[in-house]
Amino acid sequence: MDIAKLLISGFPTLSTGNVADAGGDDVKIMDAGIKALHYSMKAAGPAYTVEIPPGSNLSPPEAFTLAPVGSILVINAHGDMSSGHFGDLMALAAQIHGIAGIVIDGTIRDIYDIINFKFPVFARGGCPRGNHAQKGTVNQPIQCGGIQVNPGDIIFADVTGIVTFHPSKSQVIYNQAACIANSELGFVQKLNEGKTLMQIPDFLKLHHINSDELKRDGINIDSAE
Repeated sequence: MDIAKLLISGFPTLSTGNVADAGGDDVKIMDAGIKALHYSMKAAGPAYTVEIPPGSNLSPPEAFTLAPVGSILVINAHGDMSSGHFGDLMALAAQIHGIAGIVIDGTIRDIYDIINFKFPVFARGGCPRGNHAQKGTVNQPIQCGGIQVNPGDIIFADVTGIVTFHPSKSQVIYNQAACIANSELGFVQKLNEGKTLMQIPDFLKLHHINSDELKRDGINIDSAE
């Protein structure tokens, strides 16, 4: 499966938790202050980066027309929460241009309308104040949510958070994350059969829990299979 297919039909079937567990140190996680506008929002794609001065909104519309279809626009607004750097018209324009989602280290406005567009946007919150048209930079390494994001890095975001990794790691991370997700389905079945989590060896292994230490603590794992 190539990267494009993974991003369209692979990663969106998983959770960011699965991917974080699978990728280990190869996966970077953004500051939890950047959140999905709605619990249903999920997005995966290569980063197209934008850096803007706080209170500016000129460069994002420019980026819509430059970024490849399927890109995630990752915007460093330096955590500014004094104005809405992005609104409903920009969201609609981005959607029409084929942008797969927006991640912004700053605030936006027109949240209700953006949610109704079903367009994935992840931000620090909302602010109704408008802003000025000062130019920034596009398609350069930036900081966003406390981590460095390079153009082309893979962004995967859902209601839990936002993870990123180098595209060369996509297949390995996806394969491992899919295995973890499948294992978790097995955990659900065993829980419904009456097992405890401590009686599921694969759960202990996944979470690096030492069974001998559990026994010393008096926790029953004897019925584990």
